[in-house]
Amino acid sequence: MMIRPLEYCEHQKHVADSLQTIEHRIAELLELKNAYIAKAATLAEEIPNNIHTLETKLPHAQ
Repeated sequence: MMIRPLEYCEHQKHVADSLQTIEHRIAELLELKNAYIAKAATLAEEIPNNIHTLETKLPHAQ
């Protein structure tokens, strides 16, 4: 599975396949995020609320 750059999407199937891949990768990342949160809990670390909310500030998103 790959995400085709928009410039190279020549028909609806390209777009649909890329969207499906994006959704799949988001699900994988959310699963990984939850694993990290669970690990932190087992280590009795306090996790700031902003780490696992949609308000997380990403350096590249500014």
